[in-house]
Amino acid sequence: MLLTSATGDLATLRGELTLLEEKVFSSPTAISLRTDASGWTPGEHLEHTLKALRLNLRAIARIGAGKGDLTTPPAPILARWVLLSGWIPAGSQAPKMVMPSAEVDADALGQLLAVARDELATFEEEMAAVIGLAERLLHPALGGLTPRQWLRFATVHTHHHRKIVDSIFRGALEP
Repeated sequence: MLLTSATGDLATLRGELTLLEEKVFSSPTAISLRTDASGWTPGEHLEHTLKALRLNLRAIARIGAGKGDLTTPPAPILARWVLLSGWIPAGSQAPKMVMPSAEVDADALGQLLAVARDELATFEEEMAAVIGLAERLLHPALGGLTPRQWLRFATVHTHHHRKIVDSIFRGALEP
């Protein structure tokens, strides 16, 4: 059940990432589109999402390499609710390490996307060996997460930003 659920999240994560990529690269101006729907452009949302995804995958790899532990306190109730509901409250503040660049460049974003996809493929190959581990690693906002919870968060987080980018595009189409 745990692996099936993780496999489903991985498929959803890949799909959300593809939808986000398609929106951001849908036209030469899409990457820098600004509306009242968000303080960030679609390109900034994608860059942030990719930076966060890479850190999530690194956290899982660190646990797989024996660097997690059972003494890290588990995720608090609110964090578990985010993971179960799949909903991140609006206005949540991103940690500095995953903030987008001052100016997002399409070529650099394409390279970051390729690296993230490669890392996701590597994770997929190793997923069965690590996804059921009980050890946790500390997330800056959510507390101690297991590999399964890190994957779930990556999926929820990517979905969250894809929805925001959809809102930006809807806002741009309104008169």
